[in-house]
This record gives sequence, C-alpha cells and structure tokens, in this order.
Amino acid sequence: MAGGSYSTPPIPVRSGTSAASIEYRGNPSNKNSVVVPAIYIDGKDYITYRYFRVNGGSSGGLRVDGDSQGASSPAALEAMTTSARAT
Repeated sequence: MAGGSYSTPPIPVRSGTSAASIEYRGNPSNKNSVVVPAIYIDGKDYITYRYFRVNGGSSGGLRVDGDSQGASSPAALEAMTTSARAT
C-alpha cells in the first residue's frame, strides 16, 4: 500500500488460498506511513496484514470473525491482534 491515510479499511472481496494468500503490506521501514481505519473481516481466510498502523476501533482495531480453521484459528488471531496493537 502506498503511504498515506486511507478512509476505508483494506478488506478483500474474497478469501485467499493456502497456495495464494492475500497480503496487505504497508512500509516495513516506517509502519506509521500507512494509516488505515479499523478492520473487520468476517468469513475470509488466508489474509495477511503487515507494516501499517490501524487508527480507531477497539482492542487494537482489528476484528476477525469466522470458523476455527485456517487463518481464523485462535493462534492466528492472537498473532494478528498482537501485531495490530504493536503497529
């Protein structure tokens, strides 16, 4: 993602796959250069968010709902939530 503040969160229309995940990537050198609003994902798998700041929302600004398999597993959710809080 290009640097700047976005008015809509990066949410894919469909899931990725184990062979082709979807990744939203900001700037690894400056995580504050890309700012997005709170992210809510429901029923999507194999999505990765890296290197940007989430502004707004609660509990880190990232909420993921879905089944207990794949990218919606508790371990993956904890890693994403921790990462979102840290950026």
